[in-house]
Amino acid sequence: MLSEITELLSSGTPPHEVAILARTNSQLKSVERAMQKVNLPYQVRSTDRFFDRREVRDFLSEVRKASVIPAEGQGWIDELRTLAQPYLTGEAIDGIAALLHLARELDGDENFTPKTLRGYLREVEDRVQQNNPPTMPVITLATLHAAKGLEWERVGTTPVLCGNYACQG
Repeated sequence: MLSEITELLSSGTPPHEVAILARTNSQLKSVERAMQKVNLPYQVRSTDRFFDRREVRDFLSEVRKASVIPAEGQGWIDELRTLAQPYLTGEAIDGIAALLHLARELDGDENFTPKTLRGYLREVEDRVQQNNPPTMPVITLATLHAAKGLEWERVGTTPVLCGNYACQG
């Protein structure tokens, strides 16, 4: 399956148009490990609401505190990256990376002003109200349940053992 994905990416299919769906979270863990080994970019999409995730709430709380008195001599993106460092580990990494990606997109958008932590927080708070989480331009891993209502150009499923045979789940 990963060789097919690598081939798709090599032929020009954008990673965010590819998804791997599994029946269970435990199946996704093995796919994650395999993708890490071959350095394929991914994010896990769960049934948890993005902005309700503890690490996202904690990170945004730190950003809120820092936005009151910005660090001197440091741009807002650099300050945001510094604030994100403690959160860029383990399972929290994809959510925080998505928030950093959003910041880079906003920084490049001439209509986004002011280019400050407070401006960034306003944008994030609007997204919280609309339940519009940031996404990454990467392959999505999700359970079938979490994928309800979502669309991709290419979807693969993880193999599931059916008795002594491998079948598609």
